[in-house]
Amino acid sequence: MDARREAGEHQRVDDEDRSEEGSGLNEDVPSVRAENRLAHASAKHAAKTALFRLLEQHDSSKQQARQHFYNIKQTDEETHFLMTFL
Repeated sequence: MDARREAGEHQRVDDEDRSEEGSGLNEDVPSVRAENRLAHASAKHAAKTALFRLLEQHDSSKQQARQHFYNIKQTDEETHFLMTFL
């Protein structure tokens, strides 16, 4: 019977050790969550920055296209005007 009691005691000590090891993981969870939030915020910021740059580039391309169209239209009008005098 003593052997069973000792075995039970060892089992109880092992269970307590495991619960203490597990409690250490629980203590780190808030810091892991905070790190995840920071990483998420950083990734979100990078995505917004990239999107903003693409929109700026698109806007610039659009302005260049408008300027090109205006220049062609202006040239066509000037050519038409000059052709009336020939």
